[in-house]
Amino acid sequence: MAQVASILVLSIVATRGARPQGPVGAGQAIPTAGRRFRNIQVLKEMPADRVFPSMSFFGASLNVDCGFCHVDGPDFDKDDKKNKQVARKMMEMELAINQANFRGQPVVTCHTCHRGSATPVRFPLPSVARQGDDDGVTVRGAALSEAASEIIEKYIDAIGGAAAVGRISTYVEKGSYSNSIFPGSFAFEAFTKAPGQRLEVIHYPRGDSLTGYGHGGGWTKKSSDPADDMSAAATDYFRSLADIEEPARIRRQLSNARVAPRGMIDGRPINVLVGLQPDHPPMTYCFDRQSGLLVRVLRYTQTPFGPNPVQADYSDYRAVGGIKVPFRRTFIQSRSQYTIQLQQVQENVRVDDAKFVKPM
Repeated sequence: MAQVASILVLSIVATRGARPQGPVGAGQAIPTAGRRFRNIQVLKEMPADRVFPSMSFFGASLNVDCGFCHVDGPDFDKDDKKNKQVARKMMEMELAINQANFRGQPVVTCHTCHRGSATPVRFPLPSVARQGDDDGVTVRGAALSEAASEIIEKYIDAIGGAAAVGRISTYVEKGSYSNSIFPGSFAFEAFTKAPGQRLEVIHYPRGDSLTGYGHGGGWTKKSSDPADDMSAAATDYFRSLADIEEPARIRRQLSNARVAPRGMIDGRPINVLVGLQPDHPPMTYCFDRQSGLLVRVLRYTQTPFGPNPVQADYSDYRAVGGIKVPFRRTFIQSRSQYTIQLQQVQENVRVDDAKFVKPM
């Protein structure tokens, strides 16, 4: 059920930033940042769809917004601010450290020193009292595996059960899309078909923005521009959105889950599971303790400079074809967010396979 996540690959900050230079030549399937945007200097060879997640990672690491480095308005790509010059030097330093010591992997990141502050702390802080045993992720024996299994099974039962999910072959969703950058909202549509195909469309006044996945690959298309293939990182994320049976397969995603201390979201108690993944940051799942429904997921999307946290909140669950679907989904990266509010969801309607083919 792809509707437990949404269009992260259409970055929530992608509508703002360096100005596009125009369409990329047909011979280049995945455009680089240097070809797609103006005045890119350090990140020229980076896939263009990784630029905005990287910018979001910088903002989250320093707890700043775009205006910390960039001139606002139509001159966004100018170099008028000193912080932008410093940022380029910091990126070069970080890349050099990781290349020389960690085979190019983003081990040393902006967050390593900044820790949510624009000015790194240069000196050790006084020690504080040791946190209690109930703080952090708890890992103690087989009883916790049983507790995690109970939380997962309650969630699957709450949405209608694995058998009900398995009877769904297609979804067609219609609603609205809004973000923290532009005022108002825009019409939104999504088409999902088993096995593993999905198309999302945002209807902007100046043309549609499309994101598709099918036949093992993902692509994006904006207005009259040619379609571009997704980068590997974006494809890896969107692949899960195209899996209709994803909720019923959550056992697999959380096969190494640990139960974390309980918490509260919007005044309601929650159960928290942390999914541990080899060579990847953990994923945190929050379930309403009473209903069992999934209300929040915290995961990371990979950038060349480190993993960028993305929070997804799910609410307004409604019954559709025997299962419960979150009609409202809010996604937060750094200081930006977008919301999808569905008005209609239809299941098992005819969807042509041609809809998921990358436009030529």
